[in-house]
Amino acid sequence: MWQTAVARSIVNVQGSSACSVSFQFDQSACTQTLQIDIMASVKAVKLPRYVIFKGDNGFNLCHKWLNPNHRPYLQFNSTSRNTEAIHEVYEMPGMENVVAILSWGLENTGGWWTRTPKYPYWIWANTEARPTPNDLDCLFKVVQMGPNTVGLQCLADGMYLKRLTDQKESCLSSKSKNCFNEHYAQLEVSEAVIARRVFEVEYLVKDMQTSEMKPIFLYNSKATNDTQNKNVDLSMTASYEEEKQNSWSNSVTVTAGVATAFQAGIPLLADGKIEVSAETSFSTEFGKVDMTRKSVSCTLTVKDVAPGETVYIVVKGNKATGTVPFKYKYQDTAADGMLKEVQTGEDGIFVGVHVVDVKWEVTNSRGAPKQVIVEDK
Repeated sequence: MWQTAVARSIVNVQGSSACSVSFQFDQSACTQTLQIDIMASVKAVKLPRYVIFKGDNGFNLCHKWLNPNHRPYLQFNSTSRNTEAIHEVYEMPGMENVVAILSWGLENTGGWWTRTPKYPYWIWANTEARPTPNDLDCLFKVVQMGPNTVGLQCLADGMYLKRLTDQKESCLSSKSKNCFNEHYAQLEVSEAVIARRVFEVEYLVKDMQTSEMKPIFLYNSKATNDTQNKNVDLSMTASYEEEKQNSWSNSVTVTAGVATAFQAGIPLLADGKIEVSAETSFSTEFGKVDMTRKSVSCTLTVKDVAPGETVYIVVKGNKATGTVPFKYKYQDTAADGMLKEVQTGEDGIFVGVHVVDVKWEVTNSRGAPKQVIVEDK
């Protein structure tokens, strides 16, 4: 009979995670243990450079010097978005999803996050030197649980960071075994940026990829010559909508919704190619899908329709998806109102879903084509 099962999380220096599960059972007075190690497959996660973390209590994580020992704790106690709530994320080279985090603090009094060695394993922001791959107390694996929700796992002990009250109120501690089951260990991420400007966009058209065309029907109708003894030209108005989707994204996987002013051309799909429009100004967000609908109205004249003959009108098109990488420059306005230095990005991806190859087909009841004249309104 199975009696117990014990799971233990393991994290190695490279940031890979595993789960060690031990089962104990008693059969004929003989106790045996079976251990199974399961490697977890975790997708790549990328946080924004400057972030604000909000806890389950609705307050932001802030750098605080707390008495009596006057240590730099990280406390969920404010709705402020000033420098004491801003944290800077650095990815560790060669360590997937592993980061070191620098708290700014008021008047630059912050430091790198570090796990303290004794219970209750507080996270202090007091390390001055930038962490190396061997500084496991200063390194954290990012686990994404939602579009803007993450857990942070300390590489030193495999525990997740959580909000804890133990002599200190609502401070960050390395104390949770499972960030998915414990809401205290779930951190809501927002960018510590109030505005972003993107410019000097260069689309790498030669690296464009297109998907297989998907046929779509835009309009269908029919008309009949009700006369008894003469051929006539039938005129009618046909209206339909063409839908277009555009999105500009980068490699950040935790979306945070920063309003972004673009100064760029807009790629257009046509005849299996990409044509970039003249540069224009528009506002969107990285990762957001912008959808527009264009109403099309035409006057349709079907020539020489016989008495009693019915004609069938169909408007067909293809839905095409094109993906184009792009380079760009950007400048952020931080949450404290300071204008940051211009940065260069090479991780841009434009995705457009457009209607192309629109054609009119007019036939009679026998499927024979009819002559038609189409005039745009």
